[in-house]
Amino acid sequence: MWLIMGSLEELALHSQPPEDCRLDVSLNKKLQGFVLDVSWCVGDEMAVLFGYSGSGKSMTMRMIAGLVQPDGGRVVLDGDILYDGDQKKSLPPQQRHLGFVGQNVALFPHLTVAKNIAYGLKDLSRMDRKERADEFRRDEYTGEKM
Repeated sequence: MWLIMGSLEELALHSQPPEDCRLDVSLNKKLQGFVLDVSWCVGDEMAVLFGYSGSGKSMTMRMIAGLVQPDGGRVVLDGDILYDGDQKKSLPPQQRHLGFVGQNVALFPHLTVAKNIAYGLKDLSRMDRKERADEFRRDEYTGEKM
């Protein structure tokens, strides 16, 4: 599994945390057949987590999101500790203020794209949720609705 960070023009592999680290991840979990042990840091740059099938990409994302309990390690987002195995601290997923879309491409497959997007915007009015969902549903290159 690799974490590649940087612009499309200048991709770089990071082994040391950048000074502007926003998401600092160091996690481990014993799985059937191997031990997943990841450690990386992401600033504001684009980051892509990729690897072979079964290498632990989705498991890593689930642990960061708080959906799976790691065996140890630490996750810090903008200075806030989301998980710390030594301190026995683990914020529930709904308090982590982050998310990801897994391989199934839908948070809730029975909802439309707009309703999936609006789900996380419960603090907004119905009209504001619709506007934000429409904003996120636009293709970033063409501006057309998806």
